[in-house]
Amino acid sequence: MFAMLLATASIAFAAEEPAYKKLWHVGEYDKARGSIEKHIIELRRVPSSLTVDRAELYFLVGNVDKAIEILEKEMGEYYPEPSEIEALARYYHYRGLTAEYKRTLEKGRRVITSRFSNRATYRDKVALGRILLMLDQPPKTILSAHYDTLMETNPEEPGAFIAAGDLAYQKKGYDVAADYYGQALALNAEDQDALSGLAECYWQSYDPRLEATVDRVLEANPNHPRIRAIQADKLLESGKFSEAIGLIDEALAINPNATRFLALKAAGLYLRDDDEGAAKIQQQALAFNPKCSEVFRIPGRIASRHYRFQQGVEYQAKAIEVNPDDREARALYAFDLLRVGREEEGLEQLELAFDADPYDVQIYNMLTLMDSMSQFKVIERGDFKLQVPADEADILVEDAFALLEEAGTHYEEKYRIELETPVLIQIFDNHDDFMVRALGLPGNAGHLGICFGQLVTMDSPSAREPGTMNWHAVLWHEFVHVITLQKTKNRMPRWLSEGISVYEETQRSGAWGQDMLVDFKPIVDTESLPGLRDIEAYFIQPKSTGHLMMGYFVAGEFIKHFVETYSHEALVECLERIAAEEQTHDAIAGAAGVSIKELESAFKAFLKTRLEPYKNLPKMADVKTEQESLLDRVLGDKNPFAGDDDEEDDGPAPFQEAMAKAARAIDRKQWDSAVKSLEEAYTLFPDYAAADAPLFQLIDVYSQTANGDKLVETLERVIAEHSTPFSAMNQLFTIYQNRKRWEDVVRVADLAVGINPFDIEVRKALLAGQIETGATDAALTTLAQLAKLDTARDIDYLLDRARLLGDLGKWDDARKETLGILERTPHFWDAQEQLLRIVDAEQETESDIPAL
Repeated sequence: MFAMLLATASIAFAAEEPAYKKLWHVGEYDKARGSIEKHIIELRRVPSSLTVDRAELYFLVGNVDKAIEILEKEMGEYYPEPSEIEALARYYHYRGLTAEYKRTLEKGRRVITSRFSNRATYRDKVALGRILLMLDQPPKTILSAHYDTLMETNPEEPGAFIAAGDLAYQKKGYDVAADYYGQALALNAEDQDALSGLAECYWQSYDPRLEATVDRVLEANPNHPRIRAIQADKLLESGKFSEAIGLIDEALAINPNATRFLALKAAGLYLRDDDEGAAKIQQQALAFNPKCSEVFRIPGRIASRHYRFQQGVEYQAKAIEVNPDDREARALYAFDLLRVGREEEGLEQLELAFDADPYDVQIYNMLTLMDSMSQFKVIERGDFKLQVPADEADILVEDAFALLEEAGTHYEEKYRIELETPVLIQIFDNHDDFMVRALGLPGNAGHLGICFGQLVTMDSPSAREPGTMNWHAVLWHEFVHVITLQKTKNRMPRWLSEGISVYEETQRSGAWGQDMLVDFKPIVDTESLPGLRDIEAYFIQPKSTGHLMMGYFVAGEFIKHFVETYSHEALVECLERIAAEEQTHDAIAGAAGVSIKELESAFKAFLKTRLEPYKNLPKMADVKTEQESLLDRVLGDKNPFAGDDDEEDDGPAPFQEAMAKAARAIDRKQWDSAVKSLEEAYTLFPDYAAADAPLFQLIDVYSQTANGDKLVETLERVIAEHSTPFSAMNQLFTIYQNRKRWEDVVRVADLAVGINPFDIEVRKALLAGQIETGATDAALTTLAQLAKLDTARDIDYLLDRARLLGDLGKWDDARKETLGILERTPHFWDAQEQLLRIVDAEQETESDIPAL
């Protein structure tokens, strides 16, 4: 809880700063400690603020006992300063001296209730707020009744804003915390406490502004502990374990008792498979502080970030054993239990975590969600268990099971694995609910699904704008994660798992996978080709959304290249090596039978060729979304492709020119010329998928010229290459219906269901095709789905089900269906007739049975 307070107390830059403060600000903590000792000798009377600074400097170099001794000696028994109380309580807690910690907080309580607190200095009043938090006072009360007052009465001082930010950060309100830190920085742009707090918020929320904020602090103070800890954490997450441990050792050379860095080192050693080394560090920390649960909590958190959720569970259980009052460890324990499917235990721990800290945003969000999920419908079949909103279950479940059963059979054989089952898939009709279930906080619209090994969470299509998500592709992608994570015992890095999932999407359907987006153009133009060690960076704190999406693309291309060059068997061997605790890059190179250097060189050559189409695009002044119209960019004033003057003199880029020619030809109704230019543009950049993409414009051209065969051919091209062309699919299956090509109707309508399973017309087309092709079992399912979707005609669909069941000779089922209709509409003549037919048919069947 108090690790984030290791950084310096907020120190205002005065016109004439003492030498020790200047040294403090540049990270020369030991020199600053020596300087303050000399400074104190020169003073007749040592003010409280100087005593606290002196103690803090001893604390920052790891001499916590000396820091405690200074405050115990100097602090007045009857009228101690709040800043002294806050610092001493923090040091006692850091040292694991629980009785002393509680006793000091009682002093703080007395000071708060005394009149003395009203006469406290600004610094002491800020410290009072921190004491209130230690005393478990309601955070909202501390903010509104204490810090807000300080902000209003001292609007030029950043201290209260920073303390408020620290409070919000501790309760995981990262957006609120960032706002407070921002207000502090508006008063003092160089305040290291505010900058480091802001960096922590950016780190926790995957904000691309992290890197610039970290650099800003390190430029002034290369030893800032909070910032160096973020750097170490980031390196560990990206798999650079040795580099992280080197950085951690530098920090420990300054402060050998920095428990956050000891915990990070234990995590790094664990990830490097040095369990003995990790245990030694943990024992070192426990010798310093017997309640130092941090050295288990942080490795557990980092293990889970590497998909090793079972190890996360074990570490958090150990953290709670060491310190049952570690609220963060209990919350992480609950989340990890939920991720490994131990829901009953997870909920129990979540309740305990909430009882201990009802103001933690993530805990509150998760409890609220789990309450609402109790209303989900749960269906289990074979190896799979689905949890789906009750009103969507009848629409999604059959499609989901069919896809999962296909994938399960295929991939268990392909990757030589026997799945741990049941695999649980949770589908959410609200995106924020999905994000809370996966990560504890709402937001982050980029995620469509997240896999935890034996648990998949994902958005329902209803959680997204219609036509923007192919839920079949998402479910397939996430299930491949189930395969690869279980195959490697959750030891593989994210980039490799994502790469295999993207690649396997494309093997299932050429329309799936990650497109080569226009958004990648500025990245390709300005950054070097990524090697293996760079791909993970696209996923760990990406510089932009474009970088993240390019990460999926590049990772998928690496797997494609690897399989085509070294074989699928080599890929399986690589995963088996990782499962056997071989480091990822060694496993990849070993399975390929080449050195990492050779492998990277070959991949970069492959990727360079793959990215050649970007040369046909003009330079982009800005990153824009794929959905924006390129034609508007080409012909309008808002052209982000505009390059420098020299390039403009060379004329438009090839793709730009072809699109402009097509636009002019279409305007003049010169159809042959338009088709030629659009085909040329398509060849120059086939992956372009916005509304004015060449293939989509060809559909319009062939529609206007009534060229039916070419229209069908182009529509087929579109649905074969793009994952969400819902309109094209509708147009195509309608044509096939008119041409009585029923198998094609079923094929295309089924693709459309993958984009919008709630569309009634799509289901009707699918039903017609199923009936005409004799797919009666599938038709029965579609009729049931239509009855749920088209409620105005549900009775008609149910009656059709009854008739179809009768045609199949399933008289008992047909009777039940018909009686259900008559219960609702007793006078429905068609249902009465159907019941009579069923009775007659059953009597005929009985009469055909020979007498004994």
